[in-house]
Amino acid sequence: IPPRDVTLAPRETRLFDLVLELPPTGRVEGAVTVNGWPGKGSRAILRPQPGEAPGAGGLPLRAECDEAGRFAIKDVPEGRYTLSLYTASHQELGREPVAVAAGQIATVRLDSVAGGLSGRVAAPDVAPPGELRGYLWVLPGAKEAPADLYEYRNSNPTHRIRIRDGVFADDGLKVGPAVLVVDLRGRKPSISRAIVPAGEMLELVLKAGEREP
Repeated sequence: IPPRDVTLAPRETRLFDLVLELPPTGRVEGAVTVNGWPGKGSRAILRPQPGEAPGAGGLPLRAECDEAGRFAIKDVPEGRYTLSLYTASHQELGREPVAVAAGQIATVRLDSVAGGLSGRVAAPDVAPPGELRGYLWVLPGAKEAPADLYEYRNSNPTHRIRIRDGVFADDGLKVGPAVLVVDLRGRKPSISRAIVPAGEMLELVLKAGEREP
């Protein structure tokens, strides 16, 4: 514990002048399109790369896209960052490296393509829909389901779609082949595969896993 700089007596008040040294900053501006349309409601999150932006203190900066898909993040400490694009349903569509210089504007354009999955989950034991609650994990580009989904998502792109009463839907997913994991409360995970189409919704009927003993 560091020593006290000041000790105040009861009811004592003092005034101090503090000098703060702020890191040199720049600005990040950009535009986002999803399937050729302005990415209204999308979010851009700027995360410092390890050891490359010490002035950021390891904290992310974020901005929401306006109706034209434009965003701006000001007062960004200089350094190197990774800019991630998220849809309104909190799904990550892409990443872009960004270098920020003091007093400069870094311009980024993110043109993303998204697709969707929707449908229902069917239980082999004919459970009532209200019991079928949990998540559908979509793992773009994965070859098999990982042993630990939460550890996997730390270093790999993942989408998580809520399942309510056996029904799911999300139109902001990364397109292409993916492993699907149905993770329901009180049941074992079930694994399947699908190809998320660009600009369209794919209707699916997925099987729920067996009940946990």
